[in-house]
Amino acid sequence: MGKMFWGILLIVIGVLMIIKHVFGLDLPVFKILLGLFFIYLGVKTIFGGFHLTVDSKTTENTAIFSEADFQFPSSENSNDYQTVFGKGRLDLTKVDLSNGDVKIDLDAVFGKLTVIVDPKTPLVVKVNSAFGKVQLPTKDKVTFGEYTYESESAKTATAKLILTTSAVFGSLKIKNQE
Repeated sequence: MGKMFWGILLIVIGVLMIIKHVFGLDLPVFKILLGLFFIYLGVKTIFGGFHLTVDSKTTENTAIFSEADFQFPSSENSNDYQTVFGKGRLDLTKVDLSNGDVKIDLDAVFGKLTVIVDPKTPLVVKVNSAFGKVQLPTKDKVTFGEYTYESESAKTATAKLILTTSAVFGSLKIKNQE
């Protein structure tokens, strides 16, 4: 029940925030959340005590409630890297473009993901951010909406490193190798 409660609580927080800010309704969000929290504590006490556990999960491509240094390419044969309530680092400085474009999906959800790229690599970054932050190698930041970045070398290159990024209440930083 604990995981379900926290999931429902996060959804309720989001819905209440949207209602409050989009429709301009003056809802006592804090009081509602405090009430829900006390109801949860009461139900947990009646039906078996209160146990808060966080299950962390780390694979070659995913860090959930944990910290990871990802390797590319991974043995999972997946070009999708995710951090959820965690922290990750991915080094893409040795990406081989001799066989054509390399496409990689990057997700940071309530987490932080740092990606290191070679400044000489032809790079295209497709950004999608919702209440998050994606920092491009040029130090430009996208916090909400969609944006496409293309390096100067990518404009004439036949093979490119294409990063499709998504940051939802998270931080994704793409930086050049120093």
